[in-house]
Amino acid sequence: MDLTDIFKKSLKFPFENHSVWIMAAVIALVSSISSLISLKFDNGIVVIVFSLLMMLASIISSGYYLKVIKNQIDGSEITIDLENKNSNPMTGSKADQLIGNIKDDLISGIKYLVLDVVYMFIAFIIFAIVAFITGAFDAFAKIIPYMENVAAFADSTAFINSIPEDILMNFAGSFMILFIVGIILLILYSLLLYIATAKLADTGSLGDALNIVDVCRTIKEIEIFRYLGFYVLLTLITVIITFISGFIGELIPVVGTIISVVIIDTFSSIFIYTAIGTLYAEYRNKQQPQSQQPQQPQQVQQAQYDNDIIQQDDDTVYFNNQY
Repeated sequence: MDLTDIFKKSLKFPFENHSVWIMAAVIALVSSISSLISLKFDNGIVVIVFSLLMMLASIISSGYYLKVIKNQIDGSEITIDLENKNSNPMTGSKADQLIGNIKDDLISGIKYLVLDVVYMFIAFIIFAIVAFITGAFDAFAKIIPYMENVAAFADSTAFINSIPEDILMNFAGSFMILFIVGIILLILYSLLLYIATAKLADTGSLGDALNIVDVCRTIKEIEIFRYLGFYVLLTLITVIITFISGFIGELIPVVGTIISVVIIDTFSSIFIYTAIGTLYAEYRNKQQPQSQQPQQPQQVQQAQYDNDIIQQDDDTVYFNNQY
């Protein structure tokens, strides 16, 4: 599949799967309302309760988006059957399914949080090492005494002229090096995290997702330049959506912010994770052994006795994707 097709599919996905978008919007709404309440009230208990609720909703949201990726990889179900179609008594009531989904999303969200923190920590350690080697800490320490007196100067030019040239140049050089290194690390962090997230969604194993060597091998097998092109296009589209979201948030105070977070930002997230899942699914299908490929219709009749088939209509076979 061409990159253009991947992004077309990903942009259409939220519109073609309303229940997925609605569920993401509900979680985002809970998080947004909790955030507003925690900022509005001065009561310590209220602030703590709604801050925790906001954090909980954010973690559940992360776990939910992992389902979006997994859906693209193996077609697994994302939400409960809101319209009660194809109901299966083995899965219990809607309430039971909803509670089970929330529990699964919470566990997956915690795994994703750990994954994100670990990759970010690695990037931070590398950044700190570069800062130490370049003498950035020493340069910053030397310029601090001058910054304490910045209020005594009429303008920024007078303040800069008050700093000895050698100290200023040393600080500027270190800052530029760290800025460039920071941008590079941010890009590498994102490139690795996207694939690691897809692995977490695919296997559910935090160990697989934290295996940086395996993640790098996966990127190589996807093809590095193809993946870089994917990353650039994904970033550009996301920036455009983010700009629209921010514009609406600024244009309409409070209500615009809620609209941006609940509708536009959730659309952006679904788009991103759908694109990641679609790209990873291509790699996954190439790696899948022939013996694990889907069976032909004439070969699957025996599976009826194992309750793998829930419905068969003419030439179409439906499999139970519950796990």
